[in-house]
Amino acid sequence: MRWAEVRGIPVFSGKDSAASQADAEVLLGRMAAAEVLVVQGGLSSISEGVALNRPMMVVPIPGHFEQKCNALQVERLGLGMACSDPGKLGDEILEKLLLCPSPPRYSCGGAGEIARFLLELKPEI
Repeated sequence: MRWAEVRGIPVFSGKDSAASQADAEVLLGRMAAAEVLVVQGGLSSISEGVALNRPMMVVPIPGHFEQKCNALQVERLGLGMACSDPGKLGDEILEKLLLCPSPPRYSCGGAGEIARFLLELKPEI
C-alpha cells in the first residue's frame, strides 16, 4: 500500500475498521468507483474485479503459491497484470494500468442459473 500512498492514490483496506456488512458495502462501493484495482491474489477480490469489469494489478502474498497462480491467471486472461513487488515499479505502471482496455465482460450470474436448474429438478411434493 505504501506504493499507492506515495503516489497519492486513495487506499482502502478492510483492516481500517471492524468487519461488518456496512464496511463490506463501503469497500464494494469504492471498488466499483475505482478505475483500476490493486488487490492481493485472493480469489474473492479478483472475482469482485472481474464482476466489476475493472483492470487489476494482482500482488500475491510472498510465498503463497495459490495467490501467485491466481495472479498469473489474471494476466493470462487479459484481466490485468501480476506484480510481485509494486515498490520496484515506477509511475509508468499506473499509466499502463489506466490505459488498459476494459477486461472482457464475463457473466456473473452463474449461481442464479444453477439455482434455477436445481429447482427444475426438484420432484413435485
